[in-house]
Order: sequence, then C-alpha cells, then structure tokens
Amino acid sequence: MPLTGLSPFGPIFGKELRTAARRRRNYLLRVAYLGGLLLFLLLAYTSTRSDFGGSTSARAQAQEQLGRVFFVFFSMFCTGAMALIGPVVTSTAINGERQAKTLHVLLMTPLTAWQIVSGKLFSRLLTPLTLIGLSLPVLALVRLLGGVELWEMFSVIGLSATVAMTGAAVGLLLSIVNRRAYAVILLAYFAMAVVYIFTPILIMSFIAGTGRLGMLPWFKFIAGYNPFFAVMTISMQQARMFAPSPLACILGHLAVIAVLLAASAAMVRRLARREGEGAALVVTPASGESTAADGQPVGVTPGDARAAATDAGASASSAARAARPARGARHGRTVSDQPVAWRELRRPLMAKRWHRFAAGIVVAALMLLAYGAAYANDGLNDRDFHIMIACTFHTLLAVLACVLAATSIAQEKEGDSWIVLLASPLSGGQIIWGKAVGVLRRLLWPVLLICAHFIAFAVAGIVRPPALVLVLAVIICFNLIWVATGVLASLWFRKVAVAVIVNLALPVALYGALTLVVAVIDQLLHAREGLLNQVLWYLPYYYLTEGLRTRPSGWGGMGGDARVYELPGGLDTRVDLGGFALVAVIVSLLHVAAAAGILALAARALNGMVGRAPQRDPLPRSSPAPDRAAPSWASPAA
Repeated sequence: MPLTGLSPFGPIFGKELRTAARRRRNYLLRVAYLGGLLLFLLLAYTSTRSDFGGSTSARAQAQEQLGRVFFVFFSMFCTGAMALIGPVVTSTAINGERQAKTLHVLLMTPLTAWQIVSGKLFSRLLTPLTLIGLSLPVLALVRLLGGVELWEMFSVIGLSATVAMTGAAVGLLLSIVNRRAYAVILLAYFAMAVVYIFTPILIMSFIAGTGRLGMLPWFKFIAGYNPFFAVMTISMQQARMFAPSPLACILGHLAVIAVLLAASAAMVRRLARREGEGAALVVTPASGESTAADGQPVGVTPGDARAAATDAGASASSAARAARPARGARHGRTVSDQPVAWRELRRPLMAKRWHRFAAGIVVAALMLLAYGAAYANDGLNDRDFHIMIACTFHTLLAVLACVLAATSIAQEKEGDSWIVLLASPLSGGQIIWGKAVGVLRRLLWPVLLICAHFIAFAVAGIVRPPALVLVLAVIICFNLIWVATGVLASLWFRKVAVAVIVNLALPVALYGALTLVVAVIDQLLHAREGLLNQVLWYLPYYYLTEGLRTRPSGWGGMGGDARVYELPGGLDTRVDLGGFALVAVIVSLLHVAAAAGILALAARALNGMVGRAPQRDPLPRSSPAPDRAAPSWASPAA
C-alpha cells in the first residue's frame, strides 16, 4: 500500500492521458515539430552536399561528414524544442483546475497531493516524449551514414528528455502559485534563460582573462549542469575535453525534478488547507449565532454576535459618510467616451506592488551583473556587447508584446466579462483600439528601460546618434506588429494559453522557419544568397547587428562614417551609417503601418467573428454633462 501511494500512475495519470489523446492541438504540434526538423535537415544537406563520386574512401568520408552535420542540427533543434514545449504543457496543470472550480473536488478525493502533481506531470510529459520518439528515424539515418557513436545518440536523447522534464516541472510548480497560464510560461522561460543562458555567459565573461587552463574547470562545471552546453559539446565531438559525462548532468536534473515535485506537492497541501480554512463566518444578530459556509453553527456567544453586529453597522455608516463628497469638493473625472481605453490605460504591467518591487530588484541585479562583467573585460566600449544587449532587449520586448497582447481579449473571455463588453453599445473599433492602447501602456516601463540604456551610452559617446535612432526605431516599431497580431489572436481564440502560444509562434515562424525555407530554396537553386538577402529587409537582428557593428574608435564626431553599409536585398547601393539608419526607420514605419492595418481589420471583423449584429442607431459620441449642482444622494427623495 505505501508503494501504491508513491506511484505516479494513478487515476489522474489515466484521465490526463485520455484527455490529451483527444486534443487536436497535439496533432498540429507534431506536424509543426516534424516540419521544423525537416527544414533543419534540408538546410544541413544543402549546406554540406558534395559530390559522392571518386574513390570508396572519399565517399565514405563524405557520408560520415553528412551524418555528423545531420546529428548536430538534430541535437540543437530537439533540445531547443523541448525547452520551449516543456513549460507550455504544464502551464495549466493546477491553475486550470482552479479556474474550472474543480480543484476543491479533486482535493476531497482520497488521492494524495503527490499523486495529483506526479500524475499531472508524467501524463503531460507524453506530448514532448512523443515528439522525441517521432524524430528517432532521423537518428537511424545518421547511424546509417556513419560518423556518430551510439552513446552520443543516447546521450542527446536523454539530455533532450531531461530538458523537457525540467521545464515541465518548473511549469507545474509555477501553475500552483499563479492563476494565469501566460504568466507561468513567461516565468518559466525567464528562469530557464537565467540559469542556462545568462549564468554561463556571466561566468565566461568574468573568467575570460584567465587563459585556457583557467577556463577549463569552469567549462567542465557548465557542462556538468547545463544540458544545452552538454548537447553542444557531444554533437561537436568535444565531450572528452569537457567531462564529466552526460550521465552526471541527467542524474542531477532528475534530483532537481524530484525536489520540484516534492515542493509542488507541499504547496498543493498548503493550498488545500488554506481553501479549507477560508470558510467565511456569517453573523446572525437576531439569534446571536454565527454560521460557517456549510451552515453549521460555530461557538460564538450572543454578546460577541451583538458586538460584531454593532461594529458592522458603525463601519457601514462610516463608509456611507465617507462616500458622500464634501460640500464644495471637486468631483472625480467622469469616464471618457472611450471606456475600454480609459480602463486599459489604468492597468499596470503588474497588479501587486510586491510583484513590481521584486521585478525591479531582479532586473536591476541582472543589469548590474551584465555591466560588471563587461567592465571587468573592458567590454563597455566593445561593439559585441552592445549588439548582444540590443538583440536581447528586442527578444524580451517581443516576448512581452506577444504575451500581453494575446491576453487582452482572451482573458475577458475566460473571466466572463466578454459578454458585458459585447452587450454594451461599444463599436468594434473602440474595443480593439482600446485593448491595443492598453497593451502599449503596459509596455511603457520596459521601453523606458531600453531607451535609458542606449541614451546613456549615446551621451557617453559610445553609441552614435544615428545608431541610437536606428536601435530604438527597430526595437519599438518592429514589435508593434506582434501587438496587433496578439490582439487579433486573442479575439480569434477562446483560451488564453492557445492565443499566447500562437502569437509566440508567429515571430518564430517569420524569423526562423521562413528564413530556413528561403535558405534551403536559395541553396537548391544556386541563387548565391540572392533570395536569402531578401529576408534581411524585415529581419530586426540584421539592422541591430549592422547598425552597432562599427568600432567605437570611429564614432567620434557627427561626420560620415568610415564604414560603408550595403542595403539588404542585394541592392548595389552603399550608404554610410546615417543612410543605413534612415532605411531602418523607413522599414520600421512600414511595420507600424502593417500593425495599424491588422488592428483596423480586426475592428471591422469583430462583429462577424463574435456573431454580434451591427448597431442600427449608434449612440452619440458625447453626451451633455450631468447637473452637478446637487448630488443625487442629497435630494429629498434619496
């Protein structure tokens, strides 16, 4: 019996498996995963294809080289995909039960908290593990070509599964403390980025001047806990140099997953106790009894009940007096003719004060560590540092824009307030544009942080004014397109999680998948990057990289730059930094126009998408101001 209680394969596991097998999005996810893997393999083939003629040894060597390249692309794609999918599959594990009002029923069953959380985790891990299984024929092809050992294949599979399990465990833990699926996904991605990306970069930045012998122990340490670094070293045949073996990394992560599961079970128990103790007392002054939420009397004396009733009456009268405006006092501003925009403009990025305080401390600490690492390596004047910061800021702002915009309307649907908006005499334009303005308002503080960073370095003379204009225009305007698509996705889809995932997939498809498709076609047609250069017109990282690539020593003064820039698209036109910045600003304005067009299309299509009839006689946009000579509560009738 004790062993049965520890088994994760209980009724929750079976129920979740049956539910997951009927979800259409799992089939779409498999198609997208295999399509992306096929694109990566095609790119690997077109970039390394060679003539297999000649001697037998030459053909064997060419086949082994192709097999190794296939294995490298497969390893990177599989591990990255598992990192993205892991937190998503468990983002609604517990908070979904809370929103559906079924968690308290689940906690009343004989199931233990361990069985609930472990059943949720292992059942939802079936989706990423199925994707790994579907990609195994690629390893069979790699093995047929040669050049890759069996232990390398099993190591990569184990590390990829470990990444998926770790991300899912983090998402499960966060789904207990946060009710919103998009917040769970964002926090999980942020935690994994800090641990697996920011920390290794910071370590290598501080030890960059210690030489190869001094850096080798730190590389071994990173390979021992970072599965991404371990996969990279294995696929590139550097595992022997950066021991320990991948088994140590896998076992360490399994221990961390066990700790996260134990913490999740403890938090579920605490949540059950808190919901059980939260039964409100209802005081009945007539009988002097107080009853709990289930109607059972609780031991309260009549004197206590009368005192509580008296205090409640006094508090109510005091609140009524406080609600009455003082004579001669100014009245508050009335709601404008755009109530959606009026409400959205007053919604902060984070609702609770301690959330804002904690986020401010974390962001300040990360920025100070980044500046400290750059200062230790004399990198504040280095172009690569500013390129990395610009690309990082653009990616973070894109993620925030995608998530916040995708929740703008879908969150109203889940909160049952969408019906109120549809029943109101508001037009589709008022709703759509009001939501978009609210998203831009919540993005204000991140944008101000980005502007403050680059303006400070521009004042210090490290970033030239044309580069400053280019960077701010690209980072801000290019991301407006994701605000528009997010509002449209939140209008189209019913669930917040689905809208967030779709909107996050759009930049990945545009900047990643489409670029891969164009690169494959370019290689197959021997276009000599003629097609691939066309992608650079809308690729923000190209503008950020090229605009900040000039060395700081050539940035003094306002004159022409010694470096000459080639325009994207293969145009035979060379400009200086000012001309290149002008091109980037024009492309940025085109993104603004595209975003406005998408929002206008969504506004026109809102009534048709939600099944609402158009308003026959629209209300006037403004109404006469009410008579404020005497408030309604001061009339004799009141």
